[in-house]
Amino acid sequence: MGYSVEIWEKRSNVRSRPLRRDEISRVAGLAFSPCASPISNHPLLIADTSLREAFLGYMLCQYSHELLHLETSIVQPVCQSLALSPDFNQQQRVTARCLLIDEAYHSLGFNLLIDETKMAFDLDLSILKQPSFLTLVQCQTQQFDQALVYLLACCVLETVICGKMSKLTMDTMVAPRVRQLFSDHVNDESKHGDFFAEIFKDTWFRLTTYEQEGIGSVFPHLLFSLIMPNMQVEHDVLLHLGFDDKTVQRIMQDTYASPPSFHDAAYQSGQKTLRMMQEMEVFSLHAIADAFAEHGMTFI
Repeated sequence: MGYSVEIWEKRSNVRSRPLRRDEISRVAGLAFSPCASPISNHPLLIADTSLREAFLGYMLCQYSHELLHLETSIVQPVCQSLALSPDFNQQQRVTARCLLIDEAYHSLGFNLLIDETKMAFDLDLSILKQPSFLTLVQCQTQQFDQALVYLLACCVLETVICGKMSKLTMDTMVAPRVRQLFSDHVNDESKHGDFFAEIFKDTWFRLTTYEQEGIGSVFPHLLFSLIMPNMQVEHDVLLHLGFDDKTVQRIMQDTYASPPSFHDAAYQSGQKTLRMMQEMEVFSLHAIADAFAEHGMTFI
């Protein structure tokens, strides 16, 4: 499986259109979708347009920062490894090389977007946080083979990535520059997800039960790390924008009045990932099923 260079040249954004370079501006639209960051709809932010714009600018930069780390720290190394691995067929190795070019192109696009957003909204990007999924993956490498951990994490993250990005492309309040970039990315990632689902299926049954349960128990954490609002970042950005700690706590409590249940969003955004796991009977392992159940997700 995989696909040929000829198909890649016709379908890949890096081969079919120039790099998006329209400027980000305050008048063009919102930097980020309020649907993806509920805090931005709080009355105290709605009341101050400039402050809300800056907050959404930070949310765009944090999300782009996370995607940049996903591309450069996980997906690109995995593609390089796949391209040289004797465990996969020639077509899969060729596809991995094509995807490596796509991912480097995506990284460039997100890097430029972060720089442009910083300038447009005068942001201090030193407050951006390392993605939680990267911390999870790095911790697992202390117990399991690094190449295997990164490969499976890549398969999960690359199959779920389109869910949240698709919402950004459909929100007409978001600036066209942002929507276009994410639309291009979704176009590529939908194909990448199919490829990595195939790689996951080729890899999963090669593992021992110990490896399956140990690595698989972190899958729901990876899934939620890309789908859900990053409340810690939202909290820190509010403080950085001048709200005192008491007000920040009130904003957070008003927005997330009860412990948020995000399982519906996870089911929706993670459909491809969950279907892939169901086909491979991943949830038949109690350790993995229990890990998902802790997040309110159960599978029969």
